Parts: sequence; C-alpha cells; structure tokens
Amino acid sequence: MSWRSSGYKSCSATTKVPEPEDESSTHALLFYDGRVVQLVGFTGEHDPYLLRHAGYGDDSLFTCANLTYRRVITQQPFPLLFMISRNCTEAEETRRMGHALDTVESIIKPYGSNLLKLYWRYVNPCYPIIYQRRYIIRHLMREEKIDPALMAAMYLSALQWWDFDPSLSAKPRPDEQALRHFLDTTLAHDFKGPKLVTVQALLLYSQAPVTNPKTETQIVAVAQQLGLHLDSSTWSIPPWERKVRKIVWWAVYIQEKWQVSPSPRPSHIPSSGWNVPLPNDLDFIEEGKTLEDFPIRNFVTGARMFQAMATMTVILAEILDTFFSLPRVLDVDYSLDEALQLANPLRTKLYDWRMSLLPCLEMDAHAVRELNICGSWFRSLHLCYHACQMAISRALTRTKANDIETAAACWRDAQASANNVVDFVQSLTPEHLQSFWYSFCQANLAMASTFLVSVLLTSGSDEQFQEMQQSIEQFRWILTIQARHTELMGHALARLDSLLASQEAAEFL
Repeated sequence: MSWRSSGYKSCSATTKVPEPEDESSTHALLFYDGRVVQLVGFTGEHDPYLLRHAGYGDDSLFTCANLTYRRVITQQPFPLLFMISRNCTEAEETRRMGHALDTVESIIKPYGSNLLKLYWRYVNPCYPIIYQRRYIIRHLMREEKIDPALMAAMYLSALQWWDFDPSLSAKPRPDEQALRHFLDTTLAHDFKGPKLVTVQALLLYSQAPVTNPKTETQIVAVAQQLGLHLDSSTWSIPPWERKVRKIVWWAVYIQEKWQVSPSPRPSHIPSSGWNVPLPNDLDFIEEGKTLEDFPIRNFVTGARMFQAMATMTVILAEILDTFFSLPRVLDVDYSLDEALQLANPLRTKLYDWRMSLLPCLEMDAHAVRELNICGSWFRSLHLCYHACQMAISRALTRTKANDIETAAACWRDAQASANNVVDFVQSLTPEHLQSFWYSFCQANLAMASTFLVSVLLTSGSDEQFQEMQQSIEQFRWILTIQARHTELMGHALARLDSLLASQEAAEFL
C-alpha cells in the first residue's frame, strides 16, 4: 500500500522534480579509500587562487608531489578545491576496516540484522541522516564494505529499542559499554582522515543517552574540515552526494545550536560561517521521485519534521545572538524597551513558524492503532518551540525595567510560557516518552525547571507567587510520575528539586 493510499495525506506537498542527472562525469568526494580529503581554506599555505591556474585533467584532478587537488567548482568567480593526501594504502585500509567490522560484529553477534531492523523502524524515520536503505547499499557498501564506526553507531542507537522486538526482549543485550569503547577507539582513528560517514557516526553517537562531551565540538570541526558548511548545489559531484552533504550539515547545525543553548560556551558556528540552504523534500529522495512516492509514512513525516526543526533552529540561533551574546550580556545600560524591540520580531518569526506547520506535525497528529514511531518527534519539535519562547522570556524578565506596567506585562508573558510548558509535559504519554528524542531535549526540560523557579522568584504579588507555586507543584508531580517511565525526565526533576531545596535553605537563613 502506498503512503498516499494509506489515508495519511496531510503532509502532502507539490514539488517540481528535476530530471535525473548523468553521474558519469562526476565523482564522489566520499570514495577515496586510504586517503584524507579536506577543504582547502582561503588563508592557508595551499592558496586556492594560486592552485586554480594548475593543469587539471578531465577528472578535475591535479597532482603535485604527494598531494592531489580536486576542483569542485569551475564556473564561479572563486576557486573551491579539496586536497587529497595519502593516509595509507587502499589494501591497508581494506584490512583495517575488515578487522574493525569483525570486532563490532563480534560484540553484537548474532543480533546484527535485528538491530538494523530496529534502527530503520525507530531511529531513521525520526532522524533521517541516512535517508534510505538503498543509500547504504549503493553508496556506503562497496565491495561489501561499510564504515565500522557508522555501523557501530547504528547498532548503539538501535539498542534503545531492544525491548520493542519480541524476539529480543527476553534475551541478554549485547555489551553496550564494549560497543561504546569500540566507537571511541574507532572514531579516534578516523579523525586522522575523517569522511562524511564519520560525521554521520558522530551525530548518531551524540544521540546516545550518555555521550563523550568532546563529541559535540568534534562534530563541527570534522564537518567544517569536509566543507559541509558550504553550499554544494553547483559542485561537480554526484547529485546524491549533494543531498547527503546538505542533510548532514543541517543535522550538525541543529545539534550544535541546541547544545550551545544550555552550555556556557559560545557557538562554534557563526552566522557568517556557512551558506547551506534549508533542506526541502527533494533532499530526502532520489532524482526523479517525489516524497509522496515513498511507501513508508513515518519516513515522510520524519523528513518534514527535520525540515521544520532546521527552520526553528535558525530562529534559535538568532535568539542566542540577540540576547545571549557576550556584548549583550555585558551591556549594563540595556533597557527593557530596547529588549522588547528586539524580541517582538523574534516572537513573530516563532508565531509564523508555528502557523506554518503542516497538519501532520501538529500535536494531535497520530495514526489510530499504530505505534507512534515519530510521535515523540512531534513532541521534540514542540518542546524546542517552548524552549525558544522561554529563552525570550528569560531575557526580558532579567532586563532592567523603568516602566512597572511593561515589566508586569513581560512577567505575565513569562508565566504564560511557563504554564504552556507544564501543559505540554503533562500531555506526554508513556508511548511518547519511549520513542525517539533528541539528546538535547533532556537539557531543554531541565531549563524548563529553572525557568519556572525564575518566574516564581520574579513574581510581583502574593497572588502571582501562589499561582506559580501551584504550577511548580503540578510540574514536579508530572515529572515524578513520568520519570518512572524514562530517564528523559530525571534531570529536570533533579534540577527542580535542587532549586527548591536551595530556595527553602535561603528562606530558613
């Protein structure tokens, strides 16, 4: 049964489909076994403006000594080159990968096929950075080879749904710590010559419940080394590689910006440091097809949700730059009126984003009598929307106010945002909680705990204080109940309890 005939048509959209392109004259940057491929920067010792005068062959390659340069843009006013250097021989790389694959398979043996089925069913529809099984077969598996780190990351991601497979639930799980150790060791080696699959593996690894904190910054560094931050729509590479590069970059951007939000560090992706356009339907499918042709409804929904998440993350980045950059934080003369002038356009963008959501992404969109595979992705999306609203309210309520009425109006808006997030968390069912969530959603929920207490302490009357006390009590009760079903709520509950305990201690003193 096709996706369209299944009756779930609310995600449909009309998109002009281009004709399939001839790939005979283009070569993927991904397939240089045993070699390191990295972008040639504009300020480095390898001057692309000088190298553009070299004698490139029909394959766009130029070799000088032990280095090969690959030209990917020929018609633009600026040269764009990649440098290819030998890391090891192809035979050595084949042996290393074969040994690594044997190691990872020995860890999960004999459940490899079961785990891959769980990955394609529960992870990939909601996090479509590897957007088709056919992509694995056609573009990653060459001569029966596949990247060991990516394979391990897929297995690790699927382990979270082990109990969802009746044939696995009663059996002992593979050694997750051994799988993590393998990933850490393999990725450390891959950093010497990273590939696009290295970024995909890092992204999947970053979604695991416990992740190496170095992973977040490594993702951005590797992505930029590979030139993923640049628009590749006119490059002389295969069409499928342009699509993969685009999707993976936006996954990097989303992960980095939402990880920055609760952290003390500034973003490693400045607004002027990338130019990749937003993803669209055609980026998730092969040439000559439409998203409606895809038979798996959850994949279609996941692709649309990924696009919505990318758009909202751009708004988040603007919120962070506007209110939480170092110059803004150090501006002691910054007034509430000025803050409101900056906040209103951002709130309008959030409102427009919310109103433009497709029906399939609404909170109540759920197929009857079907496991809600991407349902929590709806919730991840809406949780991040609430997090953006809370971030703006936090900036306003901590700003110096000269007008009491304006300050009171800002507090009421903050209270409304607080109550909205309480209602949102209360709406989550055990089914939602057991589905896929971005790793940074845990931090967003913890920030909600901090936000509620902040609104409580800035209340202007006893009545307002009591209203917020009731909201916090309700929120804590919800977290206590839901923490029994998932670790997602544990951090938010612990954060709320620590804040309430410190408040009681302060009152006692």
